[in-house]
Amino acid sequence: GRGFSLAEDKIPAQFPTLDKSSNEKIKLLWIACGTADFGALPTNQQFKKHLDSAGVNVTYTEVPDMGHNWQFWRQNLADFAQLLFK
Repeated sequence: GRGFSLAEDKIPAQFPTLDKSSNEKIKLLWIACGTADFGALPTNQQFKKHLDSAGVNVTYTEVPDMGHNWQFWRQNLADFAQLLFK
């Protein structure tokens, strides 16, 4: 199947209020994707690029050779929980 992707030129219109001031409202914005997740990886990379250009703080992780599977989710849930519940 084909994965979901965002058109880079449409991201600003889809997130018009997401800018540097959003950092005051967001405790943690976390994105993780496996490099073998060919459907989600390009979308996450595009969104990360937009967040960076908008000045929004994001914790971003690409896990080498991992796809969208239980092993990936289990490890990243543990990593995310440690950041969320500091």
